[in-house]
Amino acid sequence: MSETPPTAVRRTLESEAEIQQALDELLLRATRQIDIFEPRLGGYWDRPDRIDRLRRFCLAGDRNRVRIALHDAESVVRSTPRLRGLRESFGHVLTVRSTCDEARRADDPLVIVDRRHYLHRLHVDGSRSVFGIDDPEGANLLSERYEQIWNASEDGPAGTTLGL
Repeated sequence: MSETPPTAVRRTLESEAEIQQALDELLLRATRQIDIFEPRLGGYWDRPDRIDRLRRFCLAGDRNRVRIALHDAESVVRSTPRLRGLRESFGHVLTVRSTCDEARRADDPLVIVDRRHYLHRLHVDGSRSVFGIDDPEGANLLSERYEQIWNASEDGPAGTTLGL
């Protein structure tokens, strides 16, 4: 007896609250890979509950991966101290890269989980987004875009700050 694949769910989101709720749902669904593209990381990535979800994901397996591509990779150091600490502890799982060349033109943040689920903000300055669950077709299109951004990126900041 064959198992019926889950039905893809796609929704348009219109508010920041919906985006934050969708992001939390994505992180809970992650089992192998989380790909994130943002121009810069905001404080909403540094919330204790979100960092805890990411920490559990990192602990769940050495083959798990979190890849973060940013135009402003220094925002990890400036704006997300908890995420920076997570990166210091799980550098073998969590990688941050800085975009260059053509990738610097991208202005539509993406979060793709396991190439099945995604959140695509249509423009960095707006709230309108598309959220997909169990939608490998939609996720694969966004994954291709993400790979172009990732491949046009270089290693980000070391993740530590020096001081007295």
